[in-house]
Amino acid sequence: MNYIKTQVEGNYNIFPSYLNRHNTLFGGQLLYWVDEIMGLVIRKYTDIPFVTASIDNYQFIKPVPKEDMVTIKSYISGIGTKSLEIFVELSSFNHTNRETKLIGLCFATFCIRKDFDFNNKTLEQVTYENELPLLVSSGYNSRKKGDFSYRNFAKQYEEIFNNLEGIK
Repeated sequence: MNYIKTQVEGNYNIFPSYLNRHNTLFGGQLLYWVDEIMGLVIRKYTDIPFVTASIDNYQFIKPVPKEDMVTIKSYISGIGTKSLEIFVELSSFNHTNRETKLIGLCFATFCIRKDFDFNNKTLEQVTYENELPLLVSSGYNSRKKGDFSYRNFAKQYEEIFNNLEGIK
């Protein structure tokens, strides 16, 4: 299955009740939206009941001012035997200056619900294309082993993201 078939994208306005004392988007609101989008990714991938096992890493890259709109793109970034990893890219768009910026990155692990009789079936593998999804998926095994620098990844991802945004 191509990763595009698992991808979900959501767009969000920022309302005053979502702001923190700095007049930027409250991080907890972002995490709420992220978990919601990741659940939809699972639903696109399979009817097997999965639950959130962990948010493995979230990188807050830039604050989001109240004037911006948030876009969250998410897809499956790795498949295990009874678990999978989901990647989330968060960006914001400012309608005044017409700029898009990367505001966050997230990796989370979902596992099959314990009461589900899986009977040692295999989960369908996912394939990747394009520069950013290939970068994301190539680090899956390192992330599973705990041998991965999320901060270095975020810097590399942001550089490629900015170059791609400059083309548009």
